[in-house]
Amino acid sequence: MAHKMTIKVSPELLERNADGVEDPMMVLTNEAMAINDTFVAEGKMTEVTESDPDINDGSYILTTIFVDSAACDEYLAAMAAIGEHEKSGSSRSEFSREDI
Repeated sequence: MAHKMTIKVSPELLERNADGVEDPMMVLTNEAMAINDTFVAEGKMTEVTESDPDINDGSYILTTIFVDSAACDEYLAAMAAIGEHEKSGSSRSEFSREDI
């Protein structure tokens, strides 16, 4: 059964450098992008969509569809292994998962 993971991404909460400038790599690091690419290539991640940004704060909803909950678990474990939550976690909220 397909599995949906939904996260609210709030760019204004991204870590900033000493000059107060957002680090664009904090949205998704190169290492995390490689994991995404692998999951797509292997057919474990079948769809990724972003809602239109909120006019007030720029946040958006990121929805990822996996082939099943095991693929989602594997994805989250791979991201945890590279510390992705620690790098970009401050900009993520409203995390949910469900079979669809």
